Amino acid sequence: MSNPAGTNLAYYLDPDTTGKFVRSMASALDVFSIWSIILVGIGFSCTSKVKRSNAIILVAVCYLVYKLFGASLAAAFS
Repeated sequence: MSNPAGTNLAYYLDPDTTGKFVRSMASALDVFSIWSIILVGIGFSCTSKVKRSNAIILVAVCYLVYKLFGASLAAAFS
């Protein structure tokens, strides 16, 4: 029950033929995750007086590094 609705790319991938790393990275591309990244970036830019685009990029890079680390662990221990 990790993908109950089709809001990310992993919902549309076949779990039998797709690797764990690919499915984990595809689940990172979620509509709600992207919206959360944008909102956190806007909040970060308001509180730190950094340009909005730079703040959103910083938050997105941190999120992607976190997801890459988690996906690599999922692939290594499966």
